[in-house]
Amino acid sequence: MKGQHEPIIDKTLFYEVQDFLNRNKRPISPKGTSVDMLPFRGFLQCPTCHRLLTGSGSKGRSDRYYYYHCSSNVCKARFRAIDVNGYFENELLRYKLLPGAGELFKMVVMDQYRSNHREELDSRAEIAKKIEEFESMLSNARRKLMKDQIDDQDFAITKKECNEELKKLEDRLNELPAKSQNSKTIESLLDIVIERYVNIDERYENADIEEKRTIIGSMYPEKIDFLGNEHRTARMSESLQLILQINSKLQAIKKGESSLKLNLSPHVDLRGSITEKFLPDLRRLAWSLKPAETIKRQF
Repeated sequence: MKGQHEPIIDKTLFYEVQDFLNRNKRPISPKGTSVDMLPFRGFLQCPTCHRLLTGSGSKGRSDRYYYYHCSSNVCKARFRAIDVNGYFENELLRYKLLPGAGELFKMVVMDQYRSNHREELDSRAEIAKKIEEFESMLSNARRKLMKDQIDDQDFAITKKECNEELKKLEDRLNELPAKSQNSKTIESLLDIVIERYVNIDERYENADIEEKRTIIGSMYPEKIDFLGNEHRTARMSESLQLILQINSKLQAIKKGESSLKLNLSPHVDLRGSITEKFLPDLRRLAWSLKPAETIKRQF
C-alpha cells in the first residue's frame, strides 16, 4: 500500500540494500583470483591488442617477482607489478579530497540535482502542502465535533470531502515521474564518499586484496590501458572527475591563480547537467566504501 508522502529512500536503493545484506548481489569485479601483489589483474587491458592483462610471479635468485602480462601468446606486453601498483597508488592521491573540497563537492552536486529536477520537486512540494491543508481541515473538524461546535452531519460531509480530495492528491503524487533519486538518498551517498575520500590513500593502503579490488572497480568502470608511464580508459567515474576538478580549482585559488567562481567540465557544471552515469557512479563509490553493518543500521 502506497503512503501519502514521498518515501525517505527510493525502491531501487531499498532492494539493492536488501540484496547486499543477503549476499545475493556482490559488488561487480573482474573474474579471477588475485594474489596480493596483483590487485589490478582483470582491470587492465593490453595497450597493443586490447586483450586482458593477466598476472603471474616468477622466482628470482633471492625473491619472487610479479608481472602483469598479456593473455595472448603473440603479444609481448609485460609490466612489473610493483611499477604498475605504485603508479596507480600515486594516481589515487589525485582524488584525495583537499580541505574544503568535500563541502564544495556536495554543494555542486546537490545544486545541480535540484536544478535538474526543479519541476518535479516543486510539484511534489505543492501537492504535499495541499495534503497537509486538507489533513489540518479534517483534524479541525474533529475538534469542533468534540466541542459540539458542529453536528454529526456537518462533520460527515467535511470528512467525505476531505478524504475525496486527499485521495485525488495521493493519486497525483503517485503519478509523478519517478525519474530522480530522493535528495536525502543522494546526500547520504555524498556524505559517505566525502568521508572516505578525505583519506582514500590510507584506506587503500590498509585494505585487504578484496577491498582494494572493489575500490579499483568503483573508480574505473571500464578497462584500463596501461602504457608503461601513463594510462588511458574509455571512461572513468564522473564523480571522481568532479573531485579532481574541484581539487584543481582549490589548488589554483590557493596559489592566487583563480577565484572561487566555478566553471567545471561539461560532465558536471553548475550551468550544465549531471549525466545519467553520474549518480550510478556515485552509488558505486559509496557501496565500495561502506561497511554492511553501517548500511543495516541506517536502513
